Amino acid sequence: MNLTSVQSESLLNNKNKLMVDTTFLFDQFSKRGIGRYGKEVLKRLIDIIIEDSKWELHLLGFLNLNQNLIQLNISQFRIESIISKVFFHSIGEPTLSGVMNIKRWYESYKPIIERVKPQIFYAIHFERGLPSTNIFKNALSFLPKTIVMAHDAIPIATNSYSSKGPIANFIRGVIYKYLFSGIRNANLILTNSIFSKNDLIKYGEIDGNKIHPIYLGVDKSFFRGENNVAKDVIEKTLEIYNVKAKSYFFYDAGLEANKGIMELLSFFNKLIKINDLELPNYLVIAGGDFLKGEGKSIKYRNNKGKKILNEIRKMGIIDNIITTDKISNEDLEIILFNSKAYLNFSQYEGFSFGPIQAMAAEIPALVSNSSCTPEITKDGALLLDLTDTDKALNNAIVFLKDLPRLKEQVKKGVEIAKQYDWNKTVSETWKLINSLI
Repeated sequence: MNLTSVQSESLLNNKNKLMVDTTFLFDQFSKRGIGRYGKEVLKRLIDIIIEDSKWELHLLGFLNLNQNLIQLNISQFRIESIISKVFFHSIGEPTLSGVMNIKRWYESYKPIIERVKPQIFYAIHFERGLPSTNIFKNALSFLPKTIVMAHDAIPIATNSYSSKGPIANFIRGVIYKYLFSGIRNANLILTNSIFSKNDLIKYGEIDGNKIHPIYLGVDKSFFRGENNVAKDVIEKTLEIYNVKAKSYFFYDAGLEANKGIMELLSFFNKLIKINDLELPNYLVIAGGDFLKGEGKSIKYRNNKGKKILNEIRKMGIIDNIITTDKISNEDLEIILFNSKAYLNFSQYEGFSFGPIQAMAAEIPALVSNSSCTPEITKDGALLLDLTDTDKALNNAIVFLKDLPRLKEQVKKGVEIAKQYDWNKTVSETWKLINSLI
């Protein structure tokens, strides 16, 4: 590792060292909720730490510091002011998180931790391995305190670790549970809802005193007052995705079984058959499981998409479906703003960005009353019991046609969405990090 004069000088100071694992920036978690959390937290932590004379920041990840900062969407001007104030320890080229994580730990993480000797090791998730993992902590000559974000306990609660069949699920489950001991032994555990804390205690068998729920944030661009996209850009975007002048529901939570996708399709199928012209007659499904398309032209991208597309065809609602493919945040916001209502019937989540984003966008949010959703939406969204689709549908129709009630719900929703602030998330996280010293 080559050190600048500023970095060499800092080695002489008696500073607290925080090491953060940044591998999530380049692997399969980058575009998911884990990556989103990590990016929002890390870029703010960088600013806090380089201004705090008691701390120095060490990043452990792929490639080099400049490329990591670019992944955090930090401007080149800002990068130039940061790069001499942060230590970076490269573990080489990007690799996906998987069955080789244990081997990579011994080859890459262990020697770096023993050389740097950070007081605290902070991980955005646990699957790459933590110093507190049973097999790793005994192999280390220097053991830092560990803080980790445990996003949920869904795999353990549902015994679902892989979608590639029972053998893969078993093997992946063994590795997952072994590495999960790193969370159980960690000094401090963050999670994103009270619901997740309770699940981690129940299914993860973790001491609840070590678990600290901290709510996540919503991007300011989802608030209508903060979004200043030009009208011609909006018009062009709506045309590109074939939604201009259409009345549609919007969905963006994925096709996994726990996301309630079958409940969603059943709900929409029954609504379409009512043939009520006052209600939306299209469902826009955002995400990379399908290619961009409308009706019979829709093509799936993977096995999840193939399975759901077959269900859509069986139900006879293919002509009422629009898919976006992978989509930028800017385009997603435009399509969300133009929708009549947002649907999310997920049955199991630790935290869910979609409903909060819809509430921020002043779009009526219709969500399931399952898992963390009632906790995070409070009274800013319509909660539906999807165990009875007919009853849920009737409640939704009454809600969508009651304009005064709809307006009041939207008003409540945007005020609740304002409570979800990334700066608050990071402020609370930083206090807890300091509490370990």
